[in-house]
Amino acid sequence: MSAVARRERARTRSLRVGLVSLVAAVAVTAFALTAQNGMPDYVPGVERSEVAAQFKTTGALRAGDDVRIANVRSGYVDSIELVDGKPVVNMRLDDGRAVYADAEATIRSRSALGQKYVDLDPGSEDAGAIEDTIPLSRTTEAVELDDVLGALDSKTRTALQATLRQTGGGLVGRGEDLQDGLDGLDSTLTDLGVVSDALAVDDGSDLTQILVTAESVASSLDQQEQELASMTEQLATTVEAIGTDEQEPLGQVLLKAPSTLREVRRALVDLDGPLADTKTAAIRLRPGARALATAMPDTRGLLRESVEPLEAVPGVVEVADPAVSRLTGTLANARPLVAQFGTAVSRGRAPLMTLAPYAPEALLFFQNAADALSQGDASGHWLRIYPVVSAENIIGNLPIDSPLLQREAYPDPGEAPQHRTNDLQVVP
Repeated sequence: MSAVARRERARTRSLRVGLVSLVAAVAVTAFALTAQNGMPDYVPGVERSEVAAQFKTTGALRAGDDVRIANVRSGYVDSIELVDGKPVVNMRLDDGRAVYADAEATIRSRSALGQKYVDLDPGSEDAGAIEDTIPLSRTTEAVELDDVLGALDSKTRTALQATLRQTGGGLVGRGEDLQDGLDGLDSTLTDLGVVSDALAVDDGSDLTQILVTAESVASSLDQQEQELASMTEQLATTVEAIGTDEQEPLGQVLLKAPSTLREVRRALVDLDGPLADTKTAAIRLRPGARALATAMPDTRGLLRESVEPLEAVPGVVEVADPAVSRLTGTLANARPLVAQFGTAVSRGRAPLMTLAPYAPEALLFFQNAADALSQGDASGHWLRIYPVVSAENIIGNLPIDSPLLQREAYPDPGEAPQHRTNDLQVVP
């Protein structure tokens, strides 16, 4: 091959390499220009629709940020301009996507670094096509982390920083435990859902009552800081006392607790009978207690009036002390007689019970005897016996009944006075 041919071939190769490099540079440039916002509108087949939304603030949102529908990138922010003192975000949507009158837009955070995107809900076709900008009433602005932290005072921010540091230190080397906790979060959230449903019954009336009660408790404790602090200090002392000797006393207590609880349970079971009897006794005592409550004013008056007599008791005791001393010896001498008297009463109990029904007749006998001996004469005669002659004496000795007298000849005990009569009275 001649030198001319070699030079021509080298020139052709260089030309080809240059053309390939130029095409690659153009392709990279085009890719860089369209990577964020896609192909430009002037490219055939590319169709985009425009929509604007008004916000109170846009935060860190910038032109070129994503516009997403159902978390799928569907366009980009074309520009942000100020209209009547309010920022208006102009968006371009891919494939000429339609936006309707009930559309809503929200600025959300894409990452913790502050990158934002617009979450667009295009609305429903029944609402009709949107005529102008999505109004302020249907948009929600982003909440910046700086704004949240700026709302906290310096002490709160310092405490939050300490909490985050301690939380981070506590999570070091706890990856498996954290994973186990996250695995159990599913059932926990399910249980939390059940609790939430229970609290939402009757429009949350139970939850409202709980919150009202909690507010009342908090208000009651609001003025008790000193007492709560003292109680906390005492609790700390108690905990320190429990933790002495490497918690050995507490361990012994816990070891003995099951058997102790079983004994307590048996004791409580044994108390069922006495408690039932106590209930019965309380029911029976209730009328007496009510009567005692009714008589309480009179009892109070009696106690008030008893003060003076009780004050006089010491003097009476002093006066009666000699007689009581002499009576002590007498009672000591009478002690054998009391025992014999008790024996006599016990032995006489049977005949006395037999004669008890005849007490009225015995009383009548002694009354008549007293009447007979109640009057005497100057000669000293106190008892006179007069024979009483009547028709009853005569007829009673005959084998015929008196037509003027009807009575029981042998009345039952205690009924003899009912059968007393004379010849002129008929007893039915």
